[in-house]
Amino acid sequence: MTATAVKQTEELGARATKCFERKEYEKAATLLGECLLQEQTSERWNDWATSRFFSGRSAEAEAGYVRALQMDARNTEASANMGTLLASLGRVKEAIPYLETAAELSNGTPKPALLQLLQSCRTTTLTAHDEDHARAVQMHSSLTRMLSQQSQTLDRALFRLATLPLEVNDGTARILKALEELKGSGFSAGASTDAAQRRVPALPLEILFADDLAVELRAPRAVDGNTSIFEVIVLNTLLRKSGAKNAFEIGTFDGRTTLNLAANLPADGRVFTLDLPREQIGNTQLKLGSGDHAYILKERSGERFQGADVASKITQLYGDSAKFDFSSFEGKMDFVFIDGSHTREYVLSDSRNALKLLRGGQGRILWHDYPSWQTVAAAIHGLHDKEPAFRGIRHIPETNLAYLEVNVR
Repeated sequence: MTATAVKQTEELGARATKCFERKEYEKAATLLGECLLQEQTSERWNDWATSRFFSGRSAEAEAGYVRALQMDARNTEASANMGTLLASLGRVKEAIPYLETAAELSNGTPKPALLQLLQSCRTTTLTAHDEDHARAVQMHSSLTRMLSQQSQTLDRALFRLATLPLEVNDGTARILKALEELKGSGFSAGASTDAAQRRVPALPLEILFADDLAVELRAPRAVDGNTSIFEVIVLNTLLRKSGAKNAFEIGTFDGRTTLNLAANLPADGRVFTLDLPREQIGNTQLKLGSGDHAYILKERSGERFQGADVASKITQLYGDSAKFDFSSFEGKMDFVFIDGSHTREYVLSDSRNALKLLRGGQGRILWHDYPSWQTVAAAIHGLHDKEPAFRGIRHIPETNLAYLEVNVR
């Protein structure tokens, strides 16, 4: 990095710190995302993830902590925060290794709250059934928030502000005050707005699985940003039932969904998958969400279908979906899967382009991250309520998928 770039990054980091102190977590994440464009470090990914955690974006926070630990497995803060996040979501067994690592890396003096949370998680795994996540969430909610606050304010004073050393007692008092403020504001790790709580009508699962239809399941292991195993099964089932020949995917990411699409199309079928290259992240027609950065800043698009037996059925495309020239694909697709940028503007743009892609104005469109992602939900609701072509959108229960059949009889 040039001296100018270093100075600009430092200024962005300082602005992010001020935003966080004012509890402007979305702004802090956006600024830190710009820092990551200049230079990716484990500490910076941890800070970005923490901003997302306090914005109630647990999935994005998890992706950020994963990236931080990929870059530096000995990042104590990232390990502690990852364990905290997982415990707050009721994923207690997954949290324990991260909390143990954080304790081991604490130079013999792990924070009391860290040890308390670790012991609580261990106790829970011994006394609770695996499926009893609700009780675990309730049990850990206040404690995990305290740990998250403590890990940010005591040693690092948030974003490594060495100029704000805090004594343990003072830090504890500030933690308790913050907890009271969080309670008053109704904050939770899974916080959602009224818009996100709303649902479009549901598509009964018994209709979806009415036929005994065999599907191929590829790359079952999921990482953050992927569809769940059940969602992959639903996707593959819908694709097989539709008899689709050509499919278009907006948002390749690691190519896991692409691989499954290709495996469940006929031998002469094709999948066209469009992804935004990381070098174009700062030059998009519409504004990206800060939560999109973790899924764009990867080494390679479609890594998981490389070398697969169905890779020859996949065409990788690159570009910004808001300004990509879809003309050569319009009217030729039977199935469209939308999992690109999660901003309301991009979801609206991608959805309208998807309609144009359908062969003879007929086909299926599937969206991911509905209703879990607030801006995706807002876009889906707007389409459903205001645009007749999308009035038939349905939510598939037990998934984060929305589905539309267009002029299908």
